[in-house]
Amino acid sequence: MNGKGKKDRTIPISNHLIKIFENYLDNIRPDVNSDNFFATKKTGSLSAAYVNRVLNDTTKKLRWNKNISAHILRHSFASNLIKNGVNLVHVQKLLGHSNLKVTSVYTHANMEDLNRAINVL
Repeated sequence: MNGKGKKDRTIPISNHLIKIFENYLDNIRPDVNSDNFFATKKTGSLSAAYVNRVLNDTTKKLRWNKNISAHILRHSFASNLIKNGVNLVHVQKLLGHSNLKVTSVYTHANMEDLNRAINVL
């Protein structure tokens, strides 16, 4: 999968998502000649603007008063991994960061836990 900077990325897929992805391929994905897993019939791909528009439309339908974008989902993914004890190097690899310093910005979630822990005393 190509990420930022057109870097090739191989990403693991959660086991419980495999059936969901199979359903997408069998029943939802348009019949389009494209190597992209997620594709529209018109372009054979998904742009960042398209993904963000779908997220925005979905949050409106759900009547959520939140601004959700692909970037916010990525940030939430990383923050929740850190908060649930996933090693920072593993998070770095999942996000495709070449520098661990870039990934370390997501450790703020752990600081909240540390503050709660110290205030128990």
